[in-house]
Parts: sequence; structure tokens; C-alpha cells
Amino acid sequence: MKEDILSPDCRITIEQARRKVSEMNLINGFLFDSTLENEEEAKIVIGNILKAIFFKKFKVQSVVSQKQYQPVDTIYHGIRFDVLIKNYEECEEPVVTIFDMEMEDRPSDKRHLPRRLRYYGALHDVKALEAGEEYDKLPDYVSIVILSYDPFDAGDMYYEAKTTLVSHRDIEYDDGKRYIFLYGGGNYNIPSGNTR
Repeated sequence: MKEDILSPDCRITIEQARRKVSEMNLINGFLFDSTLENEEEAKIVIGNILKAIFFKKFKVQSVVSQKQYQPVDTIYHGIRFDVLIKNYEECEEPVVTIFDMEMEDRPSDKRHLPRRLRYYGALHDVKALEAGEEYDKLPDYVSIVILSYDPFDAGDMYYEAKTTLVSHRDIEYDDGKRYIFLYGGGNYNIPSGNTR
């Protein structure tokens, strides 16, 4: 008879538990959160993910896992960032970029994904600029979503969305927001010159 693992609501065998763990990957919330428990190790993991996306080394200043942001009033929807990352670029004046990295493993959430990310970015922005500060102090915000499914059904690995000036696409409209979607099962199409 196989050994049982007891839990308050169910009984599973050791073999079933091993199978569950072997099926996990970083997109699985539990495994990803466990990987980021130690901040120094988390900086290495996140730094390697960012390097794979942007083809350059990052100086990751801080990594906060499971960051809760409450809205301005209790009647509104709060959010939980999987990971918030502060990166500092060493320039004449330090430039801060906030990265939100999300793991998405629920295909049922697909239709709400763009609006959910819009809300995440907006709620973060509300807390990122103190009263009296100029808008140029608002940090750039890059949302990276790593998915177990193809978010746009084009069969690719890399998708990127930014705000554009639709009437004049040749004029840059830089509001400091960028959304990157990575689907591990898609065709490799990460641009080789991918920079921030």
C-alpha cells in the first residue's frame, strides 16, 4: 500500500504528490513564489529573465514578491502584483524603471488580460508620484506577463503593446508604459535589438 500524505481536506499518495510537483514550472504561482523567497536569489532569477528578454544585463535594485496594492477607497478593487522589480540605470541622473512580472496560467482570464494590466499599471501609478512632484518623476512601467497559453492566438512567443499616436504612427508617444507578453509554447520572435 502506498504511503499517504494527510491534509485537512484530502488524502493523496506520495506518488500523486510527486506527479503534481513534477508538472509544475515557473508559471505555476506556488513554484514561482517559492523561487523568489530569498531576495538575493530572486534578484539573480529576475535579472536572468530580464536579460533573456532585453539582451542586456540589469542592475536589479529590489524584488518584492506578492506585493499588495490597495485602492484609494475600500469600494474599489485591489491588486496583488506577483513581482515588483525596481531597476536603476546608472546615468547622469538615476533612471528608475518599475517592472511588474506576472505569471498567468488561467486561459479563462485571457479576455480580461489587457484591461486587467491597464488597471494594475494605473493603480501602481497612483502610488508612485508624491504630491507636488513633476510628472517626469513618474517611473517607467514595464509589465511582463509570462503565460502558459497564447494570449493573442498568433502562434508567437513575444507580443508587445505600447500606447501609440494612432493618427500619426511615425511620431513617438512615450507615456512610459510597455506591456510584454511571453508565451513559452510559441514561435521564437523576440526582436534581437529589443531595448527599453
